[in-house]
Amino acid sequence: MSLRTRGLSRSDKPADPWDYKILRPNDEDFLHPLVGNLVPVDREWTRVAKWGGTLVGCYSMSRVAAEAFVLNALTVDREHRRRGLGSWLLAHAQAVVESSGGRRLEFRSVPCTSIFARSHFHESADGVVRFDTTAD
Repeated sequence: MSLRTRGLSRSDKPADPWDYKILRPNDEDFLHPLVGNLVPVDREWTRVAKWGGTLVGCYSMSRVAAEAFVLNALTVDREHRRRGLGSWLLAHAQAVVESSGGRRLEFRSVPCTSIFARSHFHESADGVVRFDTTAD
Protein backbone atom coordinates (compact mmCIF):
# COMPACT_ATOMS: atom_id res chain seq x y z
CA MET A 1 0.00 0.00 0.00
CA SER A 2 1.45 3.37 -0.93
CA LEU A 3 1.60 6.37 1.33
CA ARG A 4 -0.85 8.15 -0.96
CA THR A 5 -3.52 5.44 -0.50
CA ARG A 6 -3.11 5.60 3.28
CA GLY A 7 -3.81 9.32 3.20
CA LEU A 8 -0.25 10.59 3.57
CA SER A 9 2.08 11.67 0.83
CA ARG A 10 5.85 11.60 1.19
CA SER A 11 5.79 15.40 1.55
CA ASP A 12 3.57 15.01 4.64
CA LYS A 13 6.50 13.43 6.50
CA PRO A 14 10.05 14.55 7.16
CA ALA A 15 12.70 13.48 4.70
CA ASP A 16 15.12 12.66 7.52
CA PRO A 17 14.42 11.16 10.95
CA TRP A 18 16.27 13.96 12.74
CA ASP A 19 13.63 16.39 11.43
CA TYR A 20 11.26 14.97 14.06
CA LYS A 21 11.34 16.86 17.35
CA ILE A 22 12.10 14.68 20.38
CA LEU A 23 10.83 16.27 23.58
CA ARG A 24 9.89 15.60 27.17
CA PRO A 25 6.16 14.80 27.24
CA ASN A 26 3.66 17.33 28.53
CA ASP A 27 0.51 16.39 30.46
CA GLU A 28 -1.57 16.26 27.27
CA ASP A 29 0.86 13.80 25.67
CA PHE A 30 0.01 11.22 28.35
CA LEU A 31 -3.56 11.13 26.97
CA HIS A 32 -2.27 9.99 23.56
CA PRO A 33 -2.61 6.21 23.01
CA LEU A 34 1.08 5.78 22.12
CA VAL A 35 2.15 7.19 25.49
CA GLY A 36 -0.88 6.38 27.61
CA ASN A 37 -0.47 2.65 26.99
CA LEU A 38 3.15 2.57 28.16
CA VAL A 39 3.65 0.72 31.42
CA PRO A 40 5.56 1.65 33.45
CA VAL A 41 6.02 5.31 32.64
CA ASP A 42 8.67 7.35 34.37
CA ARG A 43 8.14 10.97 33.28
CA GLU A 44 11.80 11.81 33.80
CA TRP A 45 12.92 9.14 31.33
CA THR A 46 10.10 9.30 28.76
CA ARG A 47 10.43 11.19 25.48
CA VAL A 48 8.01 11.81 22.61
CA ALA A 49 8.65 12.41 18.92
CA LYS A 50 6.50 15.01 17.20
CA TRP A 51 6.01 16.05 13.62
CA GLY A 52 4.07 19.26 13.05
CA GLY A 53 2.82 19.18 16.63
CA THR A 54 1.46 15.63 16.27
CA LEU A 55 2.85 12.91 18.52
CA VAL A 56 4.17 10.13 16.26
CA GLY A 57 6.51 8.10 18.48
CA CYS A 58 7.88 7.69 21.97
CA TYR A 59 10.10 5.73 24.28
CA SER A 60 10.12 5.16 28.01
CA MET A 61 12.89 3.86 30.21
CA SER A 62 13.62 3.53 33.92
CA ARG A 63 16.81 4.07 35.86
CA VAL A 64 17.37 0.87 37.82
CA ALA A 65 20.86 1.61 39.17
CA ALA A 66 23.35 4.49 39.09
CA GLU A 67 24.76 3.31 35.77
CA ALA A 68 21.92 1.13 34.43
CA PHE A 69 18.68 1.86 32.59
CA VAL A 70 15.94 -0.41 31.25
CA LEU A 71 14.13 0.45 28.02
CA ASN A 72 10.48 -0.25 28.86
CA ALA A 73 9.00 0.63 25.48
CA LEU A 74 9.76 2.21 22.14
CA THR A 75 6.93 2.74 19.66
CA VAL A 76 6.30 4.60 16.41
CA ASP A 77 2.91 5.42 14.90
CA ARG A 78 2.18 3.05 12.01
CA GLU A 79 2.10 5.86 9.42
CA HIS A 80 5.59 7.04 10.40
CA ARG A 81 7.33 3.66 10.40
CA ARG A 82 10.06 2.63 7.96
CA ARG A 83 11.50 6.18 7.94
CA GLY A 84 14.26 5.78 10.52
CA LEU A 85 12.31 7.28 13.42
CA GLY A 86 12.59 4.13 15.57
CA SER A 87 16.37 4.11 15.13
CA TRP A 88 16.49 7.83 15.87
CA LEU A 89 14.47 7.36 19.08
CA LEU A 90 16.74 4.50 20.14
CA ALA A 91 19.85 6.61 19.47
CA HIS A 92 18.28 9.43 21.50
CA ALA A 93 17.63 7.05 24.41
CA GLN A 94 21.25 5.88 24.25
CA ALA A 95 22.45 9.50 24.33
CA VAL A 96 20.21 10.31 27.32
CA VAL A 97 21.62 7.30 29.18
CA GLU A 98 25.19 8.32 28.47
CA SER A 99 24.67 12.01 29.27
CA SER A 100 23.04 11.00 32.58
CA GLY A 101 26.07 9.00 33.68
CA GLY A 102 24.62 5.67 32.63
CA ARG A 103 26.78 2.92 31.20
CA ARG A 104 24.14 0.34 30.26
CA LEU A 105 20.74 0.30 28.56
CA GLU A 106 18.92 -3.02 28.41
CA PHE A 107 15.53 -4.56 27.78
CA ARG A 108 13.97 -7.96 28.13
CA SER A 109 10.72 -7.80 26.19
CA VAL A 110 11.69 -8.58 22.58
CA PRO A 111 14.37 -10.56 20.76
CA CYS A 112 17.36 -8.68 19.40
CA THR A 113 15.96 -7.48 16.08
CA SER A 114 17.86 -5.68 13.34
CA ILE A 115 17.10 -2.20 14.72
CA PHE A 116 18.84 -3.10 17.98
CA ALA A 117 21.68 -5.00 16.32
CA ARG A 118 22.38 -1.97 14.09
CA SER A 119 22.49 0.17 17.24
CA HIS A 120 25.19 -2.02 18.85
CA PHE A 121 22.93 -3.93 21.23
CA HIS A 122 23.77 -7.56 21.89
CA GLU A 123 21.86 -10.41 23.45
CA SER A 124 23.45 -12.07 26.47
CA ALA A 125 23.16 -15.72 27.47
CA ASP A 126 20.43 -14.84 29.99
CA GLY A 127 18.23 -13.34 27.23
CA VAL A 128 18.81 -9.71 28.18
CA VAL A 129 19.42 -7.41 25.22
CA ARG A 130 21.98 -4.81 26.24
CA PHE A 131 23.86 -1.74 25.02
CA ASP A 132 27.01 -0.84 26.95
CA THR A 133 28.55 2.60 26.59
CA THR A 134 32.30 2.99 26.57
CA ALA A 135 34.18 5.15 29.01
CA ASP A 136 35.95 8.20 27.58
